[in-house]
Amino acid sequence: MTVSQVDFDRFFRATFPCLVATLRLSGAPADAEDIAQEALVRTFTHFGTIDSPGPYAYRIAFRLIARSPSRRHAALRLRIAQQPAPVPTHDDSIALDLHRALARLPPQQRACAVLVICEGLTPAEVAAIVGVRASTVRSNLSKARKTLRRALDPDPGP
Repeated sequence: MTVSQVDFDRFFRATFPCLVATLRLSGAPADAEDIAQEALVRTFTHFGTIDSPGPYAYRIAFRLIARSPSRRHAALRLRIAQQPAPVPTHDDSIALDLHRALARLPPQQRACAVLVICEGLTPAEVAAIVGVRASTVRSNLSKARKTLRRALDPDPGP
């Protein structure tokens, strides 16, 4: 293995699980691993030439989600139909509520919320990934937080 391959191996091991989790929350639950793997393969081809491989991999993954629904739609329906529905436990109820609330958000708000809230990225980093201005990320994030607050706490009290 070359130094570049060793570095990429470390990068892959650190990035893959987080990228998959983010994609699952961002609207690609059934295809998250495939999309993450494809994004990281594309990142590998440019690994030695890009300054920030993490944001690059996320940007590729989000572009794959945005551009591929028609190509993957039939496979997704078949895969989802073959899988038994998960049975939530009491411990899973908060996570399930959050997942459902995130799923109801418009795609751009969901992407901004997941990347900022769950992944801890800055609005500038998210802007580079999603392909919008940082001010647009902040606006989408504000709207997403407001919607999530209403969805997760429908009776906020006085």
